[in-house]
Amino acid sequence: MGWIGEQIDSVKSMQFRQLLTQAVSLGMIVTSALIIWKGLMCITGSESPVVVVLSGSMEPGFKRGDILFLHMSKEPIRAGEIVVFNVDGREIPIVHRVIKVHEREGSGEVDVLTKGDNNFGDDRLLYAEGQMWLQRHHIMGRAVGFLPYVGWVTIIMTEQPIIKYILIDGESDLFPDDLNPRNGILLKLEICVFLMDFMDSSTTSTTTIPRPPPPPAPAASSESSLLLSDSTLQNASSQEDHYVASITEEHEVTCWGCGLCLILSPYTPIFKCGWCGAISDHKAIKKDNKYIWWIRLRDRCLLCVLILFMFFIIGGGIWAIYPVIFSKSYLFGILHMTLAVLLSITTITTFALSAFRSPGTPPLIPWGSYPAVGKNGLAGYTFCKYCSKPKSPNSHHCRSCGMCVLDMDHHCPFIGNCVGAGNHRVFIYFLISSVISSFYVSLISSFTAFCILPPGRHIPMAALSGPGDYMLIVTWVKEVGFSFYESVESLSVRGIVVIYLCVASVAVEIGLSVLLWQQLSYIYQGKTYLSLLSSRGTNRTSKKDCQNFVRFFGCPYSATRCLLGSWNSRKIHKK
Repeated sequence: MGWIGEQIDSVKSMQFRQLLTQAVSLGMIVTSALIIWKGLMCITGSESPVVVVLSGSMEPGFKRGDILFLHMSKEPIRAGEIVVFNVDGREIPIVHRVIKVHEREGSGEVDVLTKGDNNFGDDRLLYAEGQMWLQRHHIMGRAVGFLPYVGWVTIIMTEQPIIKYILIDGESDLFPDDLNPRNGILLKLEICVFLMDFMDSSTTSTTTIPRPPPPPAPAASSESSLLLSDSTLQNASSQEDHYVASITEEHEVTCWGCGLCLILSPYTPIFKCGWCGAISDHKAIKKDNKYIWWIRLRDRCLLCVLILFMFFIIGGGIWAIYPVIFSKSYLFGILHMTLAVLLSITTITTFALSAFRSPGTPPLIPWGSYPAVGKNGLAGYTFCKYCSKPKSPNSHHCRSCGMCVLDMDHHCPFIGNCVGAGNHRVFIYFLISSVISSFYVSLISSFTAFCILPPGRHIPMAALSGPGDYMLIVTWVKEVGFSFYESVESLSVRGIVVIYLCVASVAVEIGLSVLLWQQLSYIYQGKTYLSLLSSRGTNRTSKKDCQNFVRFFGCPYSATRCLLGSWNSRKIHKK
């Protein structure tokens, strides 16, 4: 009995130590998870900094199983932002887009109206009874980022809780108790599981609002019922009901702009809403470009090449040209150095602005709900299937930039950016500055080449007369060419750089002059390159006028008023 009692006591002591170890580990897990979660809450300012999407009413923006990262700041909420909000009477929060913002007079408080991108109407059906707007205390945070598909782990563990316990028990069986690494690995796994439990309590739903039922078929009139027998009336009623139901099922469409239901003929793939004026095109297909990464890589490479070329022209000119200029005259060198610095700064500045400034995005406008969109509130707007938002009549989607551009002229691969309303004017300034700079470089490099080229052989040209002078001219040109080749062959590195600068500047000047002339002609016509292409084959014309230059460059007065002073006092009206 003595030996058996010792064994029982040892087993009891081992069980007590294991229970104590598990209790300490559980306390560490809970404490670590709480510290991490509370830290995220303090950093983001949101009571739920990470949420999981449970449904698909925000597709294609994000889908079921995506993780959203929230942040709540004191900045006012704007239309177009994606927010997560609580609704009285609902346990699970909802994530939808703000489509309308209303500021109360006097108090300055802001009320918002939300809608799911994939929903039929706004969220007033989801709010509490009698609630028309969301207030700031309903908002949990703004969506500032997302991680796709990771939330499926939380969804699966929520729907099948046994998986969570199998996962932990399976690892506890996988690692023996006497191995030290097991404790750290299991501790990390259990912390992750507890964090997923917190995320489970912060799941968010993108609730889908069902379509309203179609209106009932109209009943037959009393006069017609008097003229028909009972059987005939039943047959007519059934045929009429079937006819109305088929029209409603097959040809009832929803306007993406205001959400109203319209009944159209079956041969109307493109239609304009009579209320909001939005244009719906059911023939539009979202085309996925498989080589978009190659186009963007090409743009980045061309942008880097152009930057290197500009710095080579500036640096090579200073190294090769200005020592020769200063050797001629110090004052002459100071003058040209100042001019070169001004042209360089102007060209680089306008290039940077045209390359890195936003080309201009269409303004945010409420859409998708009848109360939010007024009469002709979306007149001429179409729906961009790439951006999943309204596109104004003078906007185009650029797949290279991945955005809709307002007043888009073209996508320039050399600046790696679109030319639109936001940077079109500075792009013209860049072309003007580049043409002037290239012309200056060609002049100053030609002068420097004339100074440093060694003198060639003097080849006198005999007096030419008669038709036999053709061969003499050819011979003289050959001799001059060989003489120039001999002079160039003996040039130093400085001379070769000067010759290259001269040839390159002339080539760049010719190309940019043609592009500048083309752009100025479009401005004179009051069009962009894309609008000119879209207007071909139609009767649409625009007025060609110098006032188009005034409107483009932003001059508040007409050219005649600037030249003639107060003699011409007519006002300029925008068309």
